Parts: sequence; C-alpha cells; structure tokens
Amino acid sequence: MAGADGVWALGDAAAWWDPALGEHHRSEHWTTTITQAAQVACDILGTEPPPAMPPYVWSDQFGLKIQTIGRTGAADETVALHGAGLDGGAVKGTVAGYFTGGALTGVVSFGAPALVMRYRPLVASGADRRTVLERAGT
Repeated sequence: MAGADGVWALGDAAAWWDPALGEHHRSEHWTTTITQAAQVACDILGTEPPPAMPPYVWSDQFGLKIQTIGRTGAADETVALHGAGLDGGAVKGTVAGYFTGGALTGVVSFGAPALVMRYRPLVASGADRRTVLERAGT
C-alpha cells in the first residue's frame, strides 16, 4: 500500500500495488474488498498478512455464471480445460486456462462453478501447463 502512515483505503476507490502488473491497480469487485480488508487488519495489528490469492470475480449473465480467476490479458495461450465452448460447442460447462510463458496465469469458466475453484491454487502457484492439463484430465 502507498500513501500516508495510518491511513488505509480499500474497495472500488483504492488502487493497490499489483506485483503481477508492476503497477497500482483497482479491482472493482466485492471479493477483492474482502481480501483487502484482511490485509488492512494485519497492517493495523502489525501481523503477517495471509498469502495473496489471485484476483477472483464473477457475474451472472443471461442465466450463466461467469467466473474469472487470476489474470488473462497477457496470456500467450488459451487452452480448453473442460467443455466444448472454445470449439463452437455449448458454452455452459466450459473452463479455459490462460497461460503466459507456460505458466497458468488465469482461468475463466462459463456455467461451471463446481470446476473452476479447483484451479485457484494452480493459478496462485503459476502451475505449468502439464500439471494443469493432468488436473483437468485432458
């Protein structure tokens, strides 16, 4: 965090340092506010914060839950982990992995909430393509 000592901000109005992007970044989703609140509490108490988890957002659109974990913008490869949505099939049930330099940096799912959360620790660790594909069973 940057700014004045003893002053904290979180939520939509706060830009926090993002080491993956190398800059301050706003993440305008309530799930980020929960993570930020835990970090602020630790800073106030002078304790070690929990390990950072990759960003997570979701939205319900047209009866379909869309979930994103991590960062997808800089990926150089997108791989279908579940479902046929990337190949012109049904979108519902599709989970896509986003890889940057062979490391998993993001996951997006369409109507597959039971599947997507298993990838959060893999995004957090930057798991390699082979490990991710083995976990997916593809």
